[in-house]
Amino acid sequence: MILPQCLSVEAVAPATPQSHVNPVPYYSQGYSPWCAVAVAQMVLAYVEYPKRPPTLEELAKEMEATEKGTKGIEFSIAMWRRRIETEYETDFRPQHMRSNSAEGYAIMAAIKAPIWPFTIIIGPFVPYDLHAILIIGYETNTFIVHDPAKPETPALYLSEDELKLKWYYCFVVKAKPKEMPSYIMTIEVDRTPFPTTVTVDGETTVFRQFKFKIGTTHTIRISPNYFMQENATTRISYSCFSDSVLTTDGQWRLGEYSKRFIFSIRVEFVVRVNYPLRPYVSWFGEGSSFQSEPAERTLPAEGILGQLGFKKVFRGWYEDGQLVTGDLQFVTVVSKPMNLTPRWELDIWEGPAIWYCIGGVVIGLAIAVLTATVVAKRKAHATCCSHKGQPRSGSANSASH
Repeated sequence: MILPQCLSVEAVAPATPQSHVNPVPYYSQGYSPWCAVAVAQMVLAYVEYPKRPPTLEELAKEMEATEKGTKGIEFSIAMWRRRIETEYETDFRPQHMRSNSAEGYAIMAAIKAPIWPFTIIIGPFVPYDLHAILIIGYETNTFIVHDPAKPETPALYLSEDELKLKWYYCFVVKAKPKEMPSYIMTIEVDRTPFPTTVTVDGETTVFRQFKFKIGTTHTIRISPNYFMQENATTRISYSCFSDSVLTTDGQWRLGEYSKRFIFSIRVEFVVRVNYPLRPYVSWFGEGSSFQSEPAERTLPAEGILGQLGFKKVFRGWYEDGQLVTGDLQFVTVVSKPMNLTPRWELDIWEGPAIWYCIGGVVIGLAIAVLTATVVAKRKAHATCCSHKGQPRSGSANSASH
């Protein structure tokens, strides 16, 4: 007879993932020594979500906290009152803690701390105090913890060796939330005369309010982030370059948050300067300062007058046929499109040409006068000589008699 063999199969636990983080909201102990109270507040915010946890002061009174700290057992009692199971451990078992964390359990850990500030009261003969932290996850050889004394750095990374060195005991909170703790992010888009698109983590959405799990990072982008309207004289640009992207960057606190995407508006006007030989066109922002090149006070006149040395004199800056200013340099604050023309007019009294002409006329007149005088004298002299050559009639008659 062949007896059948009994095959025993050993149950194999599922492999612990390489990393895991539980979305536990962060609360600070502030300036108080109530680190264990703040850790209890975090645990209740996590396990009982969406129920609002007690305030730090309410929980401190319940846990009989003093100005020196809190007794560690009070943490377990606070959980017990709410029918939340805790498991007390003194040994440092990193793999066991990883397994519990991967199951969604938070771990309150008491670690050795300097004498000040007082944290957890453990007895008069212990040469150190204890500080309560909350283990919320892990990565390879590192644990991720909420330290209630360090509000600037939630989800702090603590190496396994460092945690082992400071280890004293822990409470594994054997409960997890029915709904993952989340925070609300509301998006508002302001001052956009054109349609915009919102994308969340690369996905286009028509929604403007989002519910994100605590501790997760998301990227919200608005597009287009630049838009321009333009005609021949005016252009208006809308830009959201500086903050067109919002990254939540691991938000660890509960609450409702909002982000308003504001587009800055820039208005520009065209300024045309019609210099005779070097005209130019440029755009200036509304409210900016415009300063023209200084105009020449005089210019040569056109044509033969210019060749003769006559000048044109600057009469001012004109726009639409109206005098704007008589200054050589036009300075203003731009508030509208401008078409500026400098104007010069012939001034016969400007420059040496007129004096040359006057001198020429004077010289011409002097020459004419001198010439006329000389001619007159010559004529008078000639007449005088002709009279001397003729005999007198009276004398002739006298001689004949």
